[in-house]
Parts: sequence; C-alpha cells; structure tokens
Amino acid sequence: MPTIRVDDDVYEALRNRGKTGDSFSDVLRPLLGLGSMGRRAPGPSSAKEGVKTGLDEGALGRLDQIASKYLPPHWNDAPQRRNQILATIATFVSQPSTTASVADRHLLAAKHVAATAHVKLTTVIDKCGRQLYGVGEPDQMGRFRTALMSIEADWRALEIRP
Repeated sequence: MPTIRVDDDVYEALRNRGKTGDSFSDVLRPLLGLGSMGRRAPGPSSAKEGVKTGLDEGALGRLDQIASKYLPPHWNDAPQRRNQILATIATFVSQPSTTASVADRHLLAAKHVAATAHVKLTTVIDKCGRQLYGVGEPDQMGRFRTALMSIEADWRALEIRP
C-alpha cells in the first residue's frame, strides 16, 4: 500500500472526521467521491466476527433492507459496525414489544450483542449512536431508538403477511 505524507493539521483533521475503526482511506473515499471498498452484501453475521443474530440469511437480509430505510446511508459501510447494529436490531425485534420500554429493550439487545461479540457494551452503544449519527449530533440514542421502533413496525408487518 502506498504511503502519503501529510502535515500535522491534515492528519488531525482526518482523525477527527473518522469514526472508531475507520482507516484514513475510509475517511478520504467519500470526500473524493469514491465508493467504499469493503462493502458487504446483506447476509448473516459471520461467526468469525462473533456476532450472532438468531435469524436465517433470508430474514437477516429482509431486516437489513428495512434498516436501510431508517438509518443513515453509511450505516453499513464498515462491516463490524454493520454487523453489530444489525445484530442489535435483530435482537430488539425478537423481543416481545410489550415486555419493557424501547430504551430497556435496546439496552438488553446491546448487552446481548456485546456479550456474543466479546466487546464492551460501550462499543455497541457507540456504533448505534456516535458512529451512526456523528459526533456532536444531539440525542443520538433517541434517534436510534426512533429508528428501532420504525424498523420493528415494518418487521412486524412482514410477519403477519400470508
């Protein structure tokens, strides 16, 4: 891979624009009008990444499509972020909707994903908040939970179709 030399100001600006897990190429590609390199097609979470959803490939693909309607366009650009967000959504919609508040169900889903992915809970929360909506955006968790409710409504509508 080639090396590009930049001054300290450019380096800091690139670091600040990126999200956790982004490479400098991940930051520069959209600025240059280039698509993302490693974009994954919808499918099941890989066992190698340690995130299990409990849904088969077809169901996970449908859930991915629904999520794409309500989440920012870049939500699935980074494979690890995509898998953890999708696993959080899958776990959330798998819970009975009357058992607890949306916030409590989101937290339970995030805890489950953190445990199965062997990462900290704050990592999963960060992917569903700051990495999804951006640094400095107000009420990141509220926005994600609103999206969760819309995704769940669409998901439940699919379940009752003959």
